[in-house]
Amino acid sequence: MSYPTYRRFFVLLTLVVMLTACGGNGGNEEKTESPSKSAPSTATATVEPTPTPNPTNTPEPTATPVEESSTEAMPGEAAGTVEGETPTASTEQTISVFEALGVNSYRSRISVEASGEAFEMDADTSPMASGNMEIIGEYVADPLAMHVSMTVGGETFAEYIVIGDQAWSRIPLFDANWMTATLDEVPDFTEIVSPVDLELLEKELSNIENVGTETIEGIETTHYRFDKNTLLAALDDPQAKEELQTIDTIEGDFWLAEGGIPIKWRMAFSGTGFNSDNPDAEGSMVVSYALSDFDAEFTIEPPEEASLADTLGIDLEIPASARKEFQFQQSVAYTLPDMTVQDAVNFFRAQLSAQGFEANDASSYQDETSALLQFESETQMVTLSVETAENGEGVSVFIAVEGK
Repeated sequence: MSYPTYRRFFVLLTLVVMLTACGGNGGNEEKTESPSKSAPSTATATVEPTPTPNPTNTPEPTATPVEESSTEAMPGEAAGTVEGETPTASTEQTISVFEALGVNSYRSRISVEASGEAFEMDADTSPMASGNMEIIGEYVADPLAMHVSMTVGGETFAEYIVIGDQAWSRIPLFDANWMTATLDEVPDFTEIVSPVDLELLEKELSNIENVGTETIEGIETTHYRFDKNTLLAALDDPQAKEELQTIDTIEGDFWLAEGGIPIKWRMAFSGTGFNSDNPDAEGSMVVSYALSDFDAEFTIEPPEEASLADTLGIDLEIPASARKEFQFQQSVAYTLPDMTVQDAVNFFRAQLSAQGFEANDASSYQDETSALLQFESETQMVTLSVETAENGEGVSVFIAVEGK
């Protein structure tokens, strides 16, 4: 799929987010304070099944002010983000599905299914060769945890786990091993469950159809339906309008629970105009979202990370005070808070020498604040980079190993 075709796809997905978050909090409502992330890293997030909540007894969501310094988020809440900012699991939150529906856990499913000539592409050059993508999320409020898995073409593309204030990720396309992550690195796919402002929705989408009430997963919802003309009338962005005009037909439905929480939505696009490299090629795309399994039992545990020896292919000792920054394929990075550049160079040089590696002085460099050294054995080459940490406390170390 070419870049312009990807761009069109994300324009369509942006339209979905715009529609389901119509009005949102407008940046004016007060945020809801997230519960404290007190779950330990060894916790198992398990929720006993309970009857599905009756929405008629669900209190109206209320907004509680949060201190300005609080930027922590809880997985499963809808993010309030700055325009142009990619939502992550650590951005400020509006009211959550947990609060609005009175549940302690739920599952979400986002699906993108594409077919037709417009989406035909070379599997060797695009991870979306099948045109299909699915994002499954499991969210627990207490103890705080989430597990999100993204599949593209039936293959796992990325996976994330959050327990309390700790996070892990893996991207099998590059490395199947789990590695420690930060909350900022975990994408927040709950952005599209922001409560909808119903009055603003019906005002901006004046010809939207109110189909009636339906019960989904035990939740009473109001079903709305719209088409291409509805969306065009609501859009202010000229580029988005232009992209939308090229697609022949658009049909959409969404179901809102009390308080404006989207329980389910579906958008279907068909015709030509999907692929800018082949604008006359026909195709169809269905983008859907659904919440389910309220108060189900989910077991979310810390994943087992690959050992350093398995990652690098050599056995190195790391100081107990070291903080791991990342571990990816045959490379790792640490912060060593109690070492100088020379200390770190001596520490790793001794270990590599003991394992039969010789320093390649011609390809190495060192001064008081940094060092870039290479070591070689008969079968492997090690690159060691050391520099003074940005905060001036200790050093940052990067180690990479490759075969010869």
